Amino acid sequence: MNVKIAMSNVQIHETPLEEINFDSNTIVVTFDDNNEKRWKLTFSPYQAIKTTTKDCYPFSNLVIKDAIDEIGIYRSYLLEVTDSQWKKSLYDELKLNDSNATFLDKSNHYILPFQDIVLEIIAWDYHLEEV
Repeated sequence: MNVKIAMSNVQIHETPLEEINFDSNTIVVTFDDNNEKRWKLTFSPYQAIKTTTKDCYPFSNLVIKDAIDEIGIYRSYLLEVTDSQWKKSLYDELKLNDSNATFLDKSNHYILPFQDIVLEIIAWDYHLEEV
């Protein structure tokens, strides 16, 4: 799994107090950054969402060089998987159901590694705003 930082301007706080809300079209995630500012990330449209407790997640897959600071401490950011097997499996299923559908071509696999959970989202895009 190849992972890169999708958004480096906001570092996720070690205790981010995340909130996740979603409906049929949009996922809204609010969290604190390392300066205790509150942020809202909106993903829309989305195709899939998955949460996994951190102790059940292969967290070593998310430890990338760009997320380790100068003293060797891992810092959390919004990440993007560039070769997503999850997206591929969704695409394969989509082709079985609708061979002409192309909307997953616009989608990306995003990961938010929070304190206790890892949130994964397949969506077209995201929008960030300070709360």
